[in-house]
Amino acid sequence: MTTASEVVAPISPARAIPSNVVESMSYWWNAGDKESLVTQQRILQRLPFFSSSPNAAQPDPSTETNVNDLKSKIVGKISRFELDTPERYLNQFAITPIPPVESSRALPPTVVLHGYGAGLIFFYQNFQSLGEWAAKHGGSVYALDWLGMGLSARVPFKVHAKREDVEQRVKEAEDFFLDALEEWRTQNRFEKMILVGHSLGAYLSVVYTLRHPNRVSKLILISP
Repeated sequence: MTTASEVVAPISPARAIPSNVVESMSYWWNAGDKESLVTQQRILQRLPFFSSSPNAAQPDPSTETNVNDLKSKIVGKISRFELDTPERYLNQFAITPIPPVESSRALPPTVVLHGYGAGLIFFYQNFQSLGEWAAKHGGSVYALDWLGMGLSARVPFKVHAKREDVEQRVKEAEDFFLDALEEWRTQNRFEKMILVGHSLGAYLSVVYTLRHPNRVSKLILISP
């Protein structure tokens, strides 16, 4: 059964900013899933509407405009969305209205999709504005890590088509990402989505729209 479990990692004090390349490489090399989850939460909890553990840090003073208003209208949560097959899951950040809007009256969810080698946290500075939009219109916003990137599952991937069959090889690569996105949409029972894609995410959003035109309400491309 597909589930979305909230991810709340214990927060430890942030390490000092590395002062040279060697320290930077050491930080990167030794970082695992636990450290990455903590870093993600440490960043997102600076949003005034983020739901976190009791020991979460206070919101960034620069975002305190209409904090109480936002917190009464929307909530932002990180969760791991389990897909159908074992060990396949997507990391997601959801901004949803309080109370939830009835599905018959709800706007199509806005789904933000990052580029190659990136992650949903790259949109951190956009989440405040997206939250304000969600609060005003009663909409929902979801930012996803593509399968195999960010904090989503690292699952085996292999191209089976022959080297000379370029078209099929490209399709298999697209399928790896888009099958997971379609499974996510289906399990959430979203009739349509507003896709916001950046870079590779824009490319994959276009391919998804061509494959599932009836599932896309609007398509927004950023540096495609």
